[in-house]
Amino acid sequence: MAIYPNRIDPHLSERIYDLLAERVSKADVITNAPALIYVYDLKDRKSVFQNRPLNELLGYGASEEFTRDSTWRELMHPEDQQRFPAYVDRMAELRENETSTFEYRMKHADGTWHTLISRDALIPNEDSRFIVGTATDVTEQKRVETRISEQARLLDLSNDAIIMRNIDGTITYWSHGAEKVYGWTPEEAIGKNIHTLLQTQAPGGMALVLAQLLQDGHWTGELDQVRKDGSPISALCRKVLDRDPEGKPIAVLESCNDVSERKQMFDELELRVRERTAELEKANEEMKSFTYTIAHDLRAPLRAIVSNSAILLEELGNNLKPEHQFCLQRQVQNANKMATLIDELLKFSRLARQGLFRTKFSLSDVAADVASDLAIAEPSYNRFRVQKDMIVHADQPLVRVLLFNLMENAAKFSPAGGEISVGTDDGHTFYVRDPGVGFNMAYASKVFLPFERLVMDYEFPGTGIGMASAQRIVHRHSGKIDVESEPGVGTTFYFTLEPNAHDSSVKSAGPEDNATLI
Repeated sequence: MAIYPNRIDPHLSERIYDLLAERVSKADVITNAPALIYVYDLKDRKSVFQNRPLNELLGYGASEEFTRDSTWRELMHPEDQQRFPAYVDRMAELRENETSTFEYRMKHADGTWHTLISRDALIPNEDSRFIVGTATDVTEQKRVETRISEQARLLDLSNDAIIMRNIDGTITYWSHGAEKVYGWTPEEAIGKNIHTLLQTQAPGGMALVLAQLLQDGHWTGELDQVRKDGSPISALCRKVLDRDPEGKPIAVLESCNDVSERKQMFDELELRVRERTAELEKANEEMKSFTYTIAHDLRAPLRAIVSNSAILLEELGNNLKPEHQFCLQRQVQNANKMATLIDELLKFSRLARQGLFRTKFSLSDVAADVASDLAIAEPSYNRFRVQKDMIVHADQPLVRVLLFNLMENAAKFSPAGGEISVGTDDGHTFYVRDPGVGFNMAYASKVFLPFERLVMDYEFPGTGIGMASAQRIVHRHSGKIDVESEPGVGTTFYFTLEPNAHDSSVKSAGPEDNATLI
């Protein structure tokens, strides 16, 4: 053992060493101990033995002065200096097997204050004047404790329940937020099993939650739990698994917040949605029945008007004045027009109720088929140029109606002939472009309104339902439809069929040979 004969009475030092050596299995434990071991003379109020000099513990060079009580006192923090005499008096009152602890700050060689803890006990001997103690530098430990305390303080600022528990469920930390959410104080909760305390239940069982936590290292979901007062609570919890360096699960950090009110609100909202949906379905059925009833009731008198007028014209035509014949003919025309409107209205109303069945198909093929039908039904000077390789994911029958309305409209308003184009520039937005009469864009808002026509019937016959139906079909696909036009130049209708729903194989407009001329 290293004894410091120049600083401590050698005879007294050897005697003290022998007393200490009797109480440990090997004397070198004293020599090699990481803490400072010392003996303090209560009578003379000075250190009479040290296994290592205090200056080594505090980073100072070798000095005889460190064995003196005055040097200790000078290096001690002023606040602790005032407490030290009372502590010495308390040590003098120690009995055998009693210990006393003193925490104090000493000035390190680098100018910082280091926290030391001395643990002292009486050495039983004939005069009971000596105290044996250890001094340990706990500065880093204090820093860690302060940092942990600050982190805990920050966690307590959260309204969420922050809980730390062992892997077996034993609670080791319980924030003030947890107390607010569940009602138990930290003293009541720490040491308890979290699942037993909160009566936790999860969809599929807690075993499933634990399995996912162990597999993924985290879990998020809603749990049904119980507060201290017995009231139920729905908690949205986030669990994170902590592992030791070997990868063994050791702890779980949980953050939970009360979503009972929000869940109740969602449940009530979901109930209202179901009720509203049922009401709408009932209203749709009633509207469907009403629509067909009205259509049937309207068709009957129209048929009577047409048939009666035809009979009058056939049997009395030669006896009627020309103006009377004209009136009967107009009556038949208007009745037939009314019947057509009824049919169009029925089709229009069905668009809102018809189911949407999406498939992947060629828009180019459908447009070419429509162009062929139009060319047969209404021969004209128009030609259709349909771009190839346009693929969409949509309801094919509805898209055919959409293209028919747009392409028929383009042909109708292009009396001088010309080329009508069906294509796309980006594979997402499609267009039908005609070189027809066009219209003033100031009236564009009326184009898609039912029965709103920008021309007179005698100029361009129609019902005013076609573009309204086209818009409804596009909206059924969550898409958009728009129009650009200029009088005497032509009109272009643009439409999309649900953004980003088109297949990646759709090709943008290319050279003219990437189109079919019909």
